[in-house]
Amino acid sequence: MKNKLKITWFGEGIEYRKLELPVATLQRWEVVAGDYKKEFPAIIIDPFFFLKLKEENWDSLEVVPYVETIVLLPTPKNQIEIWFKKKKIAKLRIQDVLSQQTLFPLFKNNFKPFELEKGLHIKQKTIGQIASFEILLDFDFITFEDIEFQFVKIDDLDVLQGLHIKGVIIPFKKKDSNVVSQDALVIG
Repeated sequence: MKNKLKITWFGEGIEYRKLELPVATLQRWEVVAGDYKKEFPAIIIDPFFFLKLKEENWDSLEVVPYVETIVLLPTPKNQIEIWFKKKKIAKLRIQDVLSQQTLFPLFKNNFKPFELEKGLHIKQKTIGQIASFEILLDFDFITFEDIEFQFVKIDDLDVLQGLHIKGVIIPFKKKDSNVVSQDALVIG
């Protein structure tokens, strides 16, 4: 019988969305953006930009295809809940995972450099349920040593980016968060 492992992040996070657009479309957008007083990458978060754009395929930023990276910020408001077999087995904060005050570490932490791919990105600061991850497992018992927390460094902060269990990536399931601020940037 398969048992469900669910890990949910609550608090403040950042979503990086790399827009997947053809080069010709980006060039057309830059031409339309020239009519505004704002710079090109910053103008695309303005909803009136898409009215002026007058393209059937792109009536808002939400319909533009993207690849998303979500991170959980290490703020006092954050919380990580771990559920296994429909029972909550842990409620943690990033600080609990990072600064382990025990003789032997309870959690596996993996630190990687953070790099965004070249292209046009939307950076959104969010609050709420930042992410939920679920996986069905063949075993009846897990320990904290089985879960590996993936951290990256952004602006001198260690932020949580992903999770593994016994070397397998725990897939993203859903999110339910509100956007607090938004910015556009071009990498490369």
